[in-house]
Amino acid sequence: MTGVQTCALPISSCPVSSDNRALGAEIAVWHALRSLPEDWTVLHSLWIAKHLRKPHAEADFVVISDYGVLLLEVKGGKIERHEGVWRFFTTAGHLVQEKTEGPFDQVRGVYYAVRNHLVDCGLEDFFYAYTFGYGVVTPECVPKLPQSDAAIAPELLLSLDRFPLKIRTFLDDLY
Repeated sequence: MTGVQTCALPISSCPVSSDNRALGAEIAVWHALRSLPEDWTVLHSLWIAKHLRKPHAEADFVVISDYGVLLLEVKGGKIERHEGVWRFFTTAGHLVQEKTEGPFDQVRGVYYAVRNHLVDCGLEDFFYAYTFGYGVVTPECVPKLPQSDAAIAPELLLSLDRFPLKIRTFLDDLY
């Protein structure tokens, strides 16, 4: 993937949620991603029209480099998982949402939506010729997660305890 040009999207392109959780978290990740090499491309809020279980899919960030393509799901606020239920809170601790689908499920769904889109477009060889991966970034918290939960892949998570200083290491490890 040599020759990829940097795509600098303005911070104002970050979506604003009703509780501003996504806004702050995505801006923090955007700033951290701006430290990547100039020949890497970062796309924000990539929408995919088809999803296996939803009307559409969205990748909060897509990082493209000579190493491959990474899809990132960003979650702001505080996060916990207990007995199979994900709970999302504001940074002040107010419950915003409870659901069984978590950020790992979300980004995995986007991964398969991208793969299926490339296959539908006749670009299946492209998908298999390059490394495609995904991860979750929680720049405002260290999620409270059970240690022995099969739905959680710790190596796919970059949380507040390592963000933003370890973002490049995290991305390198995802490749």
